[in-house]
Amino acid sequence: MKRQSVGVVTAQLPKDGLPIMFVGERPGPEEEFFGKPMVGASGTSVFKPLLKAAGLPRNLVGIDNVFSHRPPDDNFRAWLVARDEVGPV
Repeated sequence: MKRQSVGVVTAQLPKDGLPIMFVGERPGPEEEFFGKPMVGASGTSVFKPLLKAAGLPRNLVGIDNVFSHRPPDDNFRAWLVARDEVGPV
C-alpha cells in the first residue's frame, strides 16, 4: 500500500497537550494531500463537531490513523483481500 499511495499521513501530537488521542481508520484523499489526519470529510463532518461539543481545541489533542497510507483506489477491503489478510465479503 505504501508504494502505491501518494503520501504519508503522520500523527499530530501536541507538545504540552491533553492526554486525549483520537484515532481514525485511514487517511482519505485530503489527508493524504495535506499530510495531516482528520482534515477531510470525516474531519469536517465528525471530528470537528466532536471537538467543538467537547470544548477541546485541536492543537491540544493527539490525532492519528491506524494506517498512515491510503489504500489503492481508496478500497481498503480489496487491498486486504489481495494480501490474503481477510476473506472476501
